[in-house]
Amino acid sequence: MSERDDRARPGLVAPGSPVRTALFILLAYAAVGALGGAVWEAIWTPPGQVVTQHQVFYDSYASLRRVFTGTGFYVVVGAIGSAAVALVVSLLTRSRELLTLVLVILGSAIAAGVMLKVGTMLGPADPASLAAHTAHRTPVSGQLTVEGRSVLGIKSPYLIWPMTSLLVLALVFFAWPRSPLIHDHDHDDTHERRPRATLDTELPADRQRLVEQIQSARFTPTRIRQGYDMGTVDAMLDRAAEAVRRGQTLGPVLDVALPTVHWREGYDMTQVRAFLDGLRDSADGVEPRR
Repeated sequence: MSERDDRARPGLVAPGSPVRTALFILLAYAAVGALGGAVWEAIWTPPGQVVTQHQVFYDSYASLRRVFTGTGFYVVVGAIGSAAVALVVSLLTRSRELLTLVLVILGSAIAAGVMLKVGTMLGPADPASLAAHTAHRTPVSGQLTVEGRSVLGIKSPYLIWPMTSLLVLALVFFAWPRSPLIHDHDHDDTHERRPRATLDTELPADRQRLVEQIQSARFTPTRIRQGYDMGTVDAMLDRAAEAVRRGQTLGPVLDVALPTVHWREGYDMTQVRAFLDGLRDSADGVEPRR
């Protein structure tokens, strides 16, 4: 393996690695869950209560009606937050559908818990615990809580996070499938181009090595940063390999503008440019066809 290929091989948390993907998804859900908890508490109006003989009673029917608004706001805010983070995650991790599915389920469960924890921490304290040490007729605020039927020990409103995320994931993966060009690549963290032509064993050794170098080129995929279009780079390198077989110069093949892509998988631009520069240097010493 060449020194350039060694540099292109990603580490444990390099861009595109499974560990980096997992960290990105889980941290994204945790962050959105925390933000959702803050928003949930900010838009909620606590019901008014009053302490009477160290017990808590609602001070009006309007306050009593506000008891369930906390659960309603949790569902609304959770659904919006879950849909937003699932959409971003599904668009940026389209080459790892199964891994993304597992991590989205785990991340949405984390987000549901983080949102509850942050919201209740920012909201009023439990009025029942305050009543034991509060004077008669003291007004207090109701506590921010989530109520609902339990499913396998989990309150049903918490399920809004995984349900919404899975719905968005299904819409993106099934209604908007990946480009066929991307399916031509191995599902590895560093994509190796598959040879598309049989090697000519009658080629001179130097040109044979150059063809093999082109066909075994490896580049790290990018999803968030700008990258070169995979299909265009692959096609150009195929033409370069064919030009080497024919004994032609590589200048006209390599000196072309490569289109870039955003928000979908592409090749790392720095690695592609470094490989092309090295390819030009290698081609200068190749024995010409006689």
